Amino acid sequence: MPNIIMRSSDTQLIYNLCQKNAGISFYIGEPASMPEEVTLIPEDPPNVWEVGLVTLTYRKPSKEAKEFIDFFKQW
Repeated sequence: MPNIIMRSSDTQLIYNLCQKNAGISFYIGEPASMPEEVTLIPEDPPNVWEVGLVTLTYRKPSKEAKEFIDFFKQW
């Protein structure tokens, strides 16, 4: 069981902690701007992520919401 002592969405803080060997992080996304000193270790076997969207039953999604839904369907 992991001992989680901090959560952050600040990627620079996460990179700094990993570079100083002061933490381990789980990363989801494309590693386009990953610093050289940070090593990504892929999951083996890979995890399957499920995404859900909750809306009010009587409201139709806006144009922006439809675009958001389409994006995740393609992801």
